[in-house]
Amino acid sequence: MFMFMNSNKQNEPEKQEERNDERNTVKQKERPLNQLVYSLVKEQESLTRLLETEVGKNFHCLRYHDNFNELLAISEKIEETMKLIIKKEEIINKILKTIAILNAQTYDEK
Repeated sequence: MFMFMNSNKQNEPEKQEERNDERNTVKQKERPLNQLVYSLVKEQESLTRLLETEVGKNFHCLRYHDNFNELLAISEKIEETMKLIIKKEEIINKILKTIAILNAQTYDEK
């Protein structure tokens, strides 16, 4: 019985090494995905700030311009920019949701 316990202890470091190797492999596979998610979130934050700036410009134009045609042209440009920003944010959200779903499926399979 003593030898049986001893042999288990000898196998433990090997099993621990295997587990560590598996964890390292998973971490290496997840690293690019984590970097992608991080960069997408940063891009989304940047877009949100840009959107807030564009909205601020729109209010500024409404407040300080006398020429209606000029005001309308500026407003339309700002509106186009805002639509593009919102579209880009929606795309980023879809990508992040897809990544989250794939991540959840990957962990469910394990």
